[in-house]
Amino acid sequence: MEKEVFFFDFKPSLEKQENKPARLVGYGIKFDVLSHDLGGYRAVFRRDTFDDLGDGPLGDLKAYYQHDYERGYLARTDNGTFKIEKDDIGIKYSIELPPTQLGRDVEALAERDDIVGASLGVVPTKVTLKREPQGLIREFTKAQLVEISAVHEPAFPYTTSELVRASLEEFLNQLPPEEIKTPNLNRAKRILQLLHR
Repeated sequence: MEKEVFFFDFKPSLEKQENKPARLVGYGIKFDVLSHDLGGYRAVFRRDTFDDLGDGPLGDLKAYYQHDYERGYLARTDNGTFKIEKDDIGIKYSIELPPTQLGRDVEALAERDDIVGASLGVVPTKVTLKREPQGLIREFTKAQLVEISAVHEPAFPYTTSELVRASLEEFLNQLPPEEIKTPNLNRAKRILQLLHR
């Protein structure tokens, strides 16, 4: 399965101690909390989605700024500059900002409250599509965390892989025409049409 990116506006805080690098800390995701409208659906991650975080090595996960893999690298788990842990609320992270121009820029942006949230890159392995009173919900129950980015703008793709597009289209095509009346489902159909052009 391909990586998907999700933005959550759980604002991080900047921790500064004398003679120590500044750290950006916060929640990358909170369990059982619906995301924003992602273009016709909303996402929710359940408590057991990232069970593998507590089972042995995580792999060398990276932290970035704005998902810029070439110039936005900030930290990594292998050297301890990027730490993540799961608690009852969600996935917490701590990013030690490097003594580089980018690190200083991110620190300055965080001090000004320009860093508004975190964006996660995940590879989903178990996802269920549900029709709920709130609209179409993609419920994630198993996924692999790939990376976390500090972001200043809540931008994300509507759908990020052929699998996602196919799943949404399959779900929508199973609904009787009279049930497809909500703005979210109509918007999803329009997006799917555009993506398949």
